[in-house]
Amino acid sequence: MLLPIHPNEMQFCFVYDRTESIGNGDGNLEIVRDIILSLLNQQHISFIDHLNKRVRLNSFENLSEPELYYVVNQYKKRCNFIINRHVSVEANKVQGDRLMYIGSHETNFCFDNHCRITKGSWQLEMVPAQGTWLVVDIQVEGVNF
Repeated sequence: MLLPIHPNEMQFCFVYDRTESIGNGDGNLEIVRDIILSLLNQQHISFIDHLNKRVRLNSFENLSEPELYYVVNQYKKRCNFIINRHVSVEANKVQGDRLMYIGSHETNFCFDNHCRITKGSWQLEMVPAQGTWLVVDIQVEGVNF
């Protein structure tokens, strides 16, 4: 790097702003797993931590937090029982400004006269905001919210 011409007694110094790194998201694995479990179990859902103001859920775009809860809870009401048999987080990666988690699930949806076992993958995307990651997109294969 070439510095401008200056007297020998003059020195240059550089000051860098500190930034907080929010990391690659390894600390969010339990949060992500809890979010997926809350969507795929019997309990009424009224709060999910780390949601963005607007979220995409499968084919539903731009849902507010109350709208997301309504859509999920209406789906849950159609079933007599929902038994989550397995949820796993298989990978996470940063792509552009998004942190993506990928996993799989196996869930029993029981109705009056039959149960349907649904196996599929899921994907959850987060964006950085004020030193944390916020959920902006949730896709769950095999579940028609």
